[in-house]
Amino acid sequence: FNVQHLATQLHDSFILPAYTLYAKKADHSLKQEVMDLKAHLDKHFSDPDLSLDQSAEQLNIEPHLLSKNFKKFIGMNYVDYITTLRINHAKKLLIHSDLKINSIAETIGYNSSYFNRLFKRKLGLTPGQYRQENQSNQN
Repeated sequence: FNVQHLATQLHDSFILPAYTLYAKKADHSLKQEVMDLKAHLDKHFSDPDLSLDQSAEQLNIEPHLLSKNFKKFIGMNYVDYITTLRINHAKKLLIHSDLKINSIAETIGYNSSYFNRLFKRKLGLTPGQYRQENQSNQN
């Protein structure tokens, strides 16, 4: 009777497969929650109150764990994802509408001064310059 051999067999035959199955199921469940959150963000990106903490609280998960898994499953972090959605929507509005820039900023969930700084940092142009260059290309 070898206790070490028995413990190794128990671990290899029962504990490790059970843990692996549990981990896969938990990962799949977490992936589904992240994908559901992504779908929510795609629809509600203009909500100025969106935050990692708020989303984590709704999902009953620690913010750092949500952030880590959002990046794992989506390929970019939470804040960058929302920023990308907002900037892309703003670009469309700048080209295809006559809305004032401060109205566009509010429409996508930013205040005007932050939007202008962020837009310039991301694209190298102010929103006004972007509109001018791209509306002239439309004609």
